[in-house]
Amino acid sequence: MQTRPSERFVPVFCLALMGVILGLLPSLALSQAAQQAEVVESVPKAPENDFTVSIYKTLDMKKAEKLSFKDKYRQEKTDMEVEIVFSYYNWAVNDDDYWNRQLNIETKTKEGDVIEKIVKSGFGDLGYVKKGDPKTQDVFRKEKITVTGNVARAVMIDMVIGEPEKTRYRSLLEKFVLAK
Repeated sequence: MQTRPSERFVPVFCLALMGVILGLLPSLALSQAAQQAEVVESVPKAPENDFTVSIYKTLDMKKAEKLSFKDKYRQEKTDMEVEIVFSYYNWAVNDDDYWNRQLNIETKTKEGDVIEKIVKSGFGDLGYVKKGDPKTQDVFRKEKITVTGNVARAVMIDMVIGEPEKTRYRSLLEKFVLAK
């Protein structure tokens, strides 16, 4: 039985295509390995005895991703019961990578409204600016209430990270993560 030319073309074409794909696989693997090596090299190293790194190590040791505690919070000359929620995110490329980690600290009222939010990325103190970056990746937000007539409106505003904000950050972590 004779085969037509079109019937011979399909298997030959498939074999040729497989050869091209198999020929590209080693170069693709090398390219991915080079990209991973570049990522590892671009991760900055944390300084010795860094406070935030000690928090990350403690949370790693506890295998904690989310912690919650009751506390008192003073807002506009009034003490109120609040819940402090710590969320820890770790997408590090290796164990010594403390830059690709993040802490979120939310202060919530009994009703669940967030009245203060701190986001700390990487290592260093709150407000740390990585070499070569124009500004910090860290955020400190507080609720601000404005009253117009009989209407009160609450909005979260970004605070300039100064000593009071750094002190609040450290005291929360010392009290609830390191001491517990």
